[in-house]
Amino acid sequence: MPPEQAPSWFTEAQREVWTRWTAAIAQWRQAHEAPSGEDLADLAEGLDVQELLGFVAPDVIAEPSLGAFLGAMEDAVAASDRTPGRLLAVPRLLRASVAEARGDMPSYRALLESALEADPDNREALVDLADLHAIAGEALEADRLYRRGGLPPDSDELKALEPFLHPPADGPGRNRPCPCGSGKKYKVCHGRTAVHPLEQRARWLWTKLCMFAQRSPQRADLLHWGGVLAGAEPGSSEAARQALGNPMVHDFAIVDGGLLAKFLTVMGELLPADELALAQSWEGRPMRLLEVRRVLPMRGIVATDLLTREELEIADRRLSREVEPRDVLLGRPLDDGSRTLRLQTSPALVPRTSRARLLELLRAGGAPRELAAAVFVPVRPIVQTTGGEEMVFCTARYDVPALDQTWGLMAGRLDDDPELTTLHRLSEDDTVLGTVSRRAGRLVLETNAVERLRALQAILLEVDPQARLVDESMEPLDALADRASDDPDAAEADQPQLRPEDFAAMARRYQDRWLDDSIPVLGGETPRQAARSSRREDLIALLDDFEWQQRRSPTPFDMDVDGLRRELGIEG
Repeated sequence: MPPEQAPSWFTEAQREVWTRWTAAIAQWRQAHEAPSGEDLADLAEGLDVQELLGFVAPDVIAEPSLGAFLGAMEDAVAASDRTPGRLLAVPRLLRASVAEARGDMPSYRALLESALEADPDNREALVDLADLHAIAGEALEADRLYRRGGLPPDSDELKALEPFLHPPADGPGRNRPCPCGSGKKYKVCHGRTAVHPLEQRARWLWTKLCMFAQRSPQRADLLHWGGVLAGAEPGSSEAARQALGNPMVHDFAIVDGGLLAKFLTVMGELLPADELALAQSWEGRPMRLLEVRRVLPMRGIVATDLLTREELEIADRRLSREVEPRDVLLGRPLDDGSRTLRLQTSPALVPRTSRARLLELLRAGGAPRELAAAVFVPVRPIVQTTGGEEMVFCTARYDVPALDQTWGLMAGRLDDDPELTTLHRLSEDDTVLGTVSRRAGRLVLETNAVERLRALQAILLEVDPQARLVDESMEPLDALADRASDDPDAAEADQPQLRPEDFAAMARRYQDRWLDDSIPVLGGETPRQAARSSRREDLIALLDDFEWQQRRSPTPFDMDVDGLRRELGIEG
């Protein structure tokens, strides 16, 4: 990878070493000539100090001819007088990455042990060897090596091992005599080899997969999926943050991105046989769009797969405390080995209003990448008027040469009485599309959509071409609601202040109009019509969406959904 393509989050020192590395391997590719021995030793030291081995490993994995380059580096380090033992670990660890990528586990393990011989405190070699023992189910040895490698006690790796450092609970007791008659305590005799039930090890198996996904040969896969979920390029800092901090990135990369199949090829022979079979059963398991039907306290949930209509019981105590009926989740239920479904990764809570769009994508056979982008790439929510425009509160103030005359002309165009204090522009069904009022010697136009403001401005300029715009403001509904509730003094002094009762009155007026408005998702029928037609189920689903959205994200404009149900003859 050229220096200009170095990850954007590199420090200046890391970028300098990266530049030297790319220049050195470019020279090797072009002339099959390595830098001087001193330069190679410097490079090895830079890669070690700046912790860049994981970033340069893909280069040597992708190009086998670099094996000779690493041999030259090892010879240069061995001939130097700068702590050669410690630095010998650098080319050996890079060669170990090549062996790992090839699936040559004997060579991989031998190279790790060789690196550890050169540098007994090498953190990377210790942790990589611990990973191999963990994959094989050897919890005690993995724990010892992880701790030597300096992993903090609260690391995922050590927490995953903790339940398996002691014999299964159904044994005779750790300090009781072993039933084999050896006279030893169970914990130091057969307790060492006692196997915990598979369903207890399923979570540990998933952790092994996540550990594998984080290794340098898979780094590009993680960054790819980090970019998908961030809506950014794989080399961006946003992609890296997602790859490091969002477990869903691992989930997509492991199952949908092919890392599970790669893990089975590379590491499968190390797994206990029953874990191997379980991991194989997870291949191809899809992400599911789930609607929560019932919460089972301290047990889990019952949910419906909205695509297949299959009802699933998912065991998850934590989830039973966090979700409510009608919540929509995106997650991947997996068998834990006992025919019990569990979510190894916390599911994403999906807005109910996104349900139809995501189902359409799933029915069309949308790729996992499209599904991930549709759910996770942040998009500002858009609240719409009944006419389908984005709801934005707009105000425009005008100076007019002859205020009374222009007022009368506007009243004539809007079919309003010029004696009124406010003129209204109405739609054919009497929906208010905008208002005109007089304040401080000026005309003030107000609408709840930009398109409606432009139409009202056009009328004003037709009746009075001399009208001069003083200023205009546009504020989305969510920003206005936040400002009114959190900082009522933030508005300009000459703008009208909205009180809680004003919001309630606006919500009531909108609710009354909504009952008789044509609604696109109801096929153009009004809610009153849909309540008596084949669209009744769509109307019930729409009211459920309203109720869910208002419960999860209340605003001052919330409607009385129970009141709407009563008005429409629908039971809650």
